[in-house]
This record gives sequence, C-alpha cells and structure tokens, in this order.
Amino acid sequence: MSYNKLGLFHKQLGDLKQAKDFHERALDVRLKKLGPKHVSVAMPYNNLALIHEQLGDLKQAKHFHERALDVKLKKLGREHLDVAMSHNNLGLVHRQLGDLKQAKDCHEQALAVQLKKLGPEHLFVAMSYNNLGLVHEQLGLVHSRLDDLKQAKDCNERTLDVCLKVLGSEHVYVADTYKNLGAVYNYLGLIQEAIQCYDHALAIYVKNVGLEDDQVREIRSGFAFSATAGKRENK
Repeated sequence: MSYNKLGLFHKQLGDLKQAKDFHERALDVRLKKLGPKHVSVAMPYNNLALIHEQLGDLKQAKHFHERALDVKLKKLGREHLDVAMSHNNLGLVHRQLGDLKQAKDCHEQALAVQLKKLGPEHLFVAMSYNNLGLVHEQLGLVHSRLDDLKQAKDCNERTLDVCLKVLGSEHVYVADTYKNLGAVYNYLGLIQEAIQCYDHALAIYVKNVGLEDDQVREIRSGFAFSATAGKRENK
C-alpha cells in the first residue's frame, strides 16, 4: 500500500497525525522522483492541506493549497476542473481565516471554470454557488453591505435550483441550502420567505436525520429569530 493510500486510510480512521505523517512521506517521495513541478506532486500537497485544515492549522492548510494550485496552474492551465477544485479549496480556507475578498476571488474563479466546462446544472456548480453565497453573506454582515446580502440571496437561490433538479426535494444537501437561504432572507428582512425556507429544511432534516440532530436545533433557532423579527415588523 502506498504512503498516499495509507494517509487516506488513517484520515478515515480519524488518526490525523498519522495521516499527516504518511502524506508527508508521499510528498517527499514524489518531490525526489518527479521534481517540484510535476502535476502528481499536487495530490500530496492537497491531501496535506486538508489534513492541516482538519487539525485547525489553517495557515499551513493555506500554504499547501497554494502549492497545489500553483503546480496545477502551470501544468494544466487556468480552465482545468482540477484547478477549479483547488480554487474552491483555497477559498474555503481563506473564508475560515477571515480573508473574505480572497475567498470571493477564489470561488468566483472556480465557478467560472465549472460553468464553462460543466454547464449551469451540475452539482459542482451548485457547490461553488453555495461557497460564494456564504462569502457574500459574511461580507454583508461584516461590512453592513446590502448588495452583498442580495448577492448571497442570488447565489443561494441558484444553489437551491440546481440541487432540486439534481438531487430531488428530499436530499439533506437541499435542506442545508434551504437553511442557508432562510438565514439570508432573515438578514434581508424577508421574514415570511425565511420561515418558508426553514419549514422546508426542517421537514427534510426530520425525515432524514431525526428530531434530535444539531441541524434541527439550528433550524428551530432560526424559527425563533424569524418569529421575533416578524413581531417587530408588525408593531
């Protein structure tokens, strides 16, 4: 079994330090045999980035995602789907670090490639819309920018449209999207729309994961927020 497969195996077991060790060995072997510019070196860079992200070491995760992206850009070009994946991965880390402008740029680049290569109704496109929507939501809240919240609304609505077509109306990812969209509607003061989204999300979660799941508790908090806002609105 290769170092890379051993790393993935230990990651599945939750043994992240051991997984990190095997992915470091895989990287070392590929660097020595293939050199730092070979496209196959991008894989252990990406795996190490994901491990560091799970370990909470976001700066190291960013470093390895940047290395993976750099190799892919040079060898595969800007319009390759693997490059789009690395842009998305790097964008997720930037968002966790609070680097929202960089996160937005990364997700926009990923989305542009995926739309061109996969078309507007692919699940990967929906995931990029979701990522971009979360960034716009944070930008809107941090900087009190209504335009960003409207962009978040648009992205979440596009995510929902694709997910409903691809996954059907009872998939948990559809519930996640309803929940995200409900939160944005809340921030925009669209209380009835928010409650409708939470209704849909709650019904899907209860059917799929049961009443005691964390997602269900989060939805109930959203309902409470909407109800309070609705009372203020009607005064």
